[in-house]
Amino acid sequence: MGVIKVVELEEITVAFLDVGQGDSTVLIPSNSSSAVVVDCPSKGVTLEYLKLKKINNIHVFVTHTDLDHMGGAAVLVENTEQVETLAYNHDTFLIAEDRRRRRTILKHLVRLRDKRDIRTYSPRAGQSWEFQGMVIDAIHPADEDIKRTVSRGDTNNASVVLRVSFAQRRVLLTADIEEGGWQWIIKRNTDIQADVLKFPHHGAWFDTTDQRFTLEKILQQINPALVVLSVGTANSYNHPGLNTFKLLQFLRSRTQLRFLCTEATEKCYSLLKTTSQKAHPCAGTIEVVIGKDGIKVTPDLIRHLEVISPFDNPQCKRDISSV
Repeated sequence: MGVIKVVELEEITVAFLDVGQGDSTVLIPSNSSSAVVVDCPSKGVTLEYLKLKKINNIHVFVTHTDLDHMGGAAVLVENTEQVETLAYNHDTFLIAEDRRRRRTILKHLVRLRDKRDIRTYSPRAGQSWEFQGMVIDAIHPADEDIKRTVSRGDTNNASVVLRVSFAQRRVLLTADIEEGGWQWIIKRNTDIQADVLKFPHHGAWFDTTDQRFTLEKILQQINPALVVLSVGTANSYNHPGLNTFKLLQFLRSRTQLRFLCTEATEKCYSLLKTTSQKAHPCAGTIEVVIGKDGIKVTPDLIRHLEVISPFDNPQCKRDISSV
């Protein structure tokens, strides 16, 4: 991505898009027509958001080859006026299920890269980029992690994990990383502290017999003020896990932690059992504005309480009088 020198920015917007069961995050410097896009499923939401924000120049990261993260990447690149860079793990797509569809998308990306002369590379731990005042660090995977995941057919733990820094604040984007990936990151003594966490794997829970790598200890090490779960109403994976919600509720009882889901599931709203094929936004697209004065989140607490008021068991509900 290289270094792009511009005037000092006052703020950036980190948008966690409501794409249903999937991930797409957009990083936008203030007053800019450029952005960094991290993942893009096939529903067209990412393109619509970029058009809304009048973005015509992008850098793209594809964290891994699961279709709910990269299914729309080729269409995104094809329909954006200027694509500066395209970063993805070239050597993981053959280990995944549904290889034919993934191979088609990746071949499309290669054709676009060659036609439009887009710089393409595989991110690795230790690499860093500066983009209009924000610093983006890759903290996973290392080369040895790729070898381990390919041998095991494991796309999730091959996920690119990014840490975004701006105005002394950090955002940790963790894609679909699971226990194995966390172990490798922590064993490298990586600093994973962050103010905002995009929770890995749509709120999935994992059990571990190694007490050094429990989700509780990982979250305590990250110590976020805001946790975002990108999840779809209609998903067959039981995301987010009830244990995940219980852990987040426990941590919130000790800190000022706030957590939000892009869409509601049956764990929060039993009525969805009869309408689960339709998306039901909860927080919807979540915009986090980071500036020198702190972090502002949309929707705010009051607006979000209005949204969840019909829910019979909202996991994120909190007493705003205590805030």
